[in-house]
Amino acid sequence: MYLVRSGAVEGIDTLVRKLGSNPNRIKESAGLRPAQFRDPNSFLALSKLSLLLETAARSCKSPYFGVLLADHQDWHVLGELPINICQEPTIEAAIHKFGKILFLHAGGIEITIASCRKQSQIQFRYLFGNADDMLQLYQISLGQLCHILLSLLGSDKGILSLHLRQTKPKTEQSFTSKQFSNIQFSSAFNGISITPEALKIKPRLDNEMIKQHFDDYLHHLQNNFPNSFSDQLKALIGRMLPSSDCSLRNIAQALDLHPRELQRRLQAEGTSYIKLIHETREKIAKEYLEKSDIAITDLALNLGFAETASFSRSFRTWTGVSPKAWRKKAMAS
Repeated sequence: MYLVRSGAVEGIDTLVRKLGSNPNRIKESAGLRPAQFRDPNSFLALSKLSLLLETAARSCKSPYFGVLLADHQDWHVLGELPINICQEPTIEAAIHKFGKILFLHAGGIEITIASCRKQSQIQFRYLFGNADDMLQLYQISLGQLCHILLSLLGSDKGILSLHLRQTKPKTEQSFTSKQFSNIQFSSAFNGISITPEALKIKPRLDNEMIKQHFDDYLHHLQNNFPNSFSDQLKALIGRMLPSSDCSLRNIAQALDLHPRELQRRLQAEGTSYIKLIHETREKIAKEYLEKSDIAITDLALNLGFAETASFSRSFRTWTGVSPKAWRKKAMAS
């Protein structure tokens, strides 16, 4: 079973209401509960989210629902993924890295780059299901990928074209977009076309946008964990672990605290930064091993380990068994 962050459909309630339908009723029809969307970092079955989007499109009589929802979003819906790839030397390198760490947001996705003389194709494919049954999922996913690329390029939106295999919907509903100036239906692939020259550009991401992203997330933490500084910190650590630079200094900087003040506050709650790192890694590791088929190597990367062997040794220290053995036992129970 492939999972996806619930934050992928941020703004869905607002759009559904704008189109005249009831978002909670649509979620329930797809077998989901409204409470599952309160934390953008909680995980849902990707197949359920796909069903939610298709249900919303039918209920709202909007065959462009996935693109419309992506149009109302920005790169923040993908968490720290854009921040983790913006330091790569080229857009092409950033796309390759994005494909490697995308499992932190959603599983079961393959991204490849096919080079052509005049246009390069960033091809996007889900590794499960029938594409004809996931039209809205492809729409929103490619729309979100466009957001990232435009943010990294800092260029006019006309530099990209969004390609969908699906035929153009037969509807009287007009479609205008703030973000996507060129959508090509009945294409030979699902993905995005871009010039080879653009792939060589050095990525950029506005520092103010990054700061605002973390400020918004800290506000979210304070609302969800008002009485526990250590719980706030563990949630933030979980977000920053994949960057492999989850040092006490960087965490303190994200919280706008001096490292000594951070340590003092943790000591007052009877814990330490190192202890929180271990607890967070153990919790995330168990969740992924139990609820997904993520490769052990990818999981080690997600947790900020330099090599799989180091992760396996740590996991054995926490649980007394190897990650593989723990997964086998969890799946059997």
